[in-house]
Amino acid sequence: MKRHALIVGEQGVGKSTLIASVRRELAVPEAGIETVREAGLADERGAPIYIYRVGSLRRQGPENLVARVGNEGKTSYPEVFDRYAGYLKEDISHCSLIILDELGFLESDAAAFCGGVLDLLDGDVPVLAAVKPKNTPFLLAVRHHPKAEIFTIDESNRDILAKQVLAFLRGQLN
Repeated sequence: MKRHALIVGEQGVGKSTLIASVRRELAVPEAGIETVREAGLADERGAPIYIYRVGSLRRQGPENLVARVGNEGKTSYPEVFDRYAGYLKEDISHCSLIILDELGFLESDAAAFCGGVLDLLDGDVPVLAAVKPKNTPFLLAVRHHPKAEIFTIDESNRDILAKQVLAFLRGQLN
């Protein structure tokens, strides 16, 4: 049974950096999504967060704006997350590894997206995901998935953890 590597840790601790390092080392065909907070594009409504397909050109527009986060709170656009659920299903036929960077609380109201992620975890293509340690129903389901291997990252272990995740995924890809 193939298992999935879930990197769990607080914001800014190095989840995405670890994933980027592992991806470079593995150099296998991959698919999935990446969400990026574009702090440099912040305005009075907050910093925009965009979702991108792995391997696609990173263009920002309303079609991939999933949220805004600022001092006044958050505004999430679940319909955009749900649109990307279809891409997750399309893209996996040609890949050896699925990237989900990152899963958090913003997609909680996006039923199709959440279901799509859980379907990927049910599958046999290894998943490498960054996961927030929040306790929403979606994130609890992700972290407690029977095929999930949890790697908890913090500032003290992030360098050695990359080697452990790389070794784990190499075992899943063979």
